[in-house]
Amino acid sequence: MNQSEDKHSQTQAEELHALVHGRVQGVGFRQFVVEQARRLRLRGYTRNTNSGDVEVVAQGARPAQEQLLEHLRLGPHRPVYAMSK
Repeated sequence: MNQSEDKHSQTQAEELHALVHGRVQGVGFRQFVVEQARRLRLRGYTRNTNSGDVEVVAQGARPAQEQLLEHLRLGPHRPVYAMSK
């Protein structure tokens, strides 16, 4: 690996994929995720799935992604049923 490749790999953002199960549609969950991600300076998207879950894709620093995962587990009002990543 040369020096320019090493710099590129250090600045390249990691990506988190999570699927959140439970009562997460129609309760403001996606807006909650967007607010938390902005606060943590993560980029990405969140969307409802046809099966009633919420998909979350977030890019950025690993520590911020771990914090977002904890917020996803706790939810805005109560803990979520389950989550996969």
